[in-house]
Amino acid sequence: MKTLLLPRANHPRPRTAPGFTLIELLLVLAVLVVLAAAALPMLTSEIDERARPKEEEYLKGMAAAVESYALRSRFIPDHTGFAAVIGPEMGTTPSRLLLNDRNLPRRILLDDRLRIGTNSSSVLPYRQTVKGSIKPVSPRLLLVSSLGEELPTSLTNGVLATNLFDAIWSTAPNQIPAGWSWTGKGADLKIQRIQLSDLFVELALNAQGVPYGSFSVDNVSTNVVSGSPRSLWVLKSTRLALNAPDGSTQVVIVQKNSLAFVCDSGSWRSGGGAQAGWTSDSIIGSDLGQAAASFLAAPANPTATATQSQFVSSLNSYMSAYSAYAQSGFSNQTLSNSVIVARATMQATLDALIH
Repeated sequence: MKTLLLPRANHPRPRTAPGFTLIELLLVLAVLVVLAAAALPMLTSEIDERARPKEEEYLKGMAAAVESYALRSRFIPDHTGFAAVIGPEMGTTPSRLLLNDRNLPRRILLDDRLRIGTNSSSVLPYRQTVKGSIKPVSPRLLLVSSLGEELPTSLTNGVLATNLFDAIWSTAPNQIPAGWSWTGKGADLKIQRIQLSDLFVELALNAQGVPYGSFSVDNVSTNVVSGSPRSLWVLKSTRLALNAPDGSTQVVIVQKNSLAFVCDSGSWRSGGGAQAGWTSDSIIGSDLGQAAASFLAAPANPTATATQSQFVSSLNSYMSAYSAYAQSGFSNQTLSNSVIVARATMQATLDALIH
């Protein structure tokens, strides 16, 4: 049998598309690796340069929040309660406040010598009362953060020994505190200092002759001022009320400067121990206490349906309501309503007094 052979079709061989050889690909990859290695430090450096001023500003915001919270609430927290009150003050959570953008812990440090309160043993936390504070001693806080190497493990939140605290406090920008065995960069270390003494002013009170008057701070309790001079330190913007012997209010002032007052036989006036640089607030003037006393002692209007004492009390209520509203940043509607009600009551009392 013969085998039938069919003619072979004349198909052209498919052409292979041009491409890279394995060696060429490896060379390209090597070049890319070299370029990436060269660019990475520059990219990292640029990221760090942007992160550093951001962290500096955040720490400044924390310091400002400490001051604003202290002046509004009359309370200064210690390290254990710091995040719980300062976090909401800054509009963030306590846990987030304690970590920077690199998820590294920020540290809150207190000077070992710090004393704020009613005696030489008082430390933070501090809540203001009618007793005020002794003159604050070393009232310093530190906020410390690192954007590179984590801070030394020995540096924990809380009270720090004097020599260690001073070493950090005196550290120049972009430097590492003396005595640290830390491998981080000085440029990555951010330190914020908080000087609490700037928040306090002195109040000096004395009495000359009976009957004695009394005083209160922020509507909290009252204390009689006898013949012994008294000196206390209070937070700025404290509401000070000076009262006559019968308890009626003679003077109300929001204290912004160091001041001195004397209760002279039941009538308050400025002076009596004022130190150089002290001023009388423009709200009170040197004669306002005497004016209030004269007003209360003046003969009553026989046709009036209110008394001078009632008017002074209503004026005091109005000023207290306004002060609380102001301290809220004029944003609390409930406090705003209280101001409106107090003003209406004061006006009605005044109308009843003079008609």
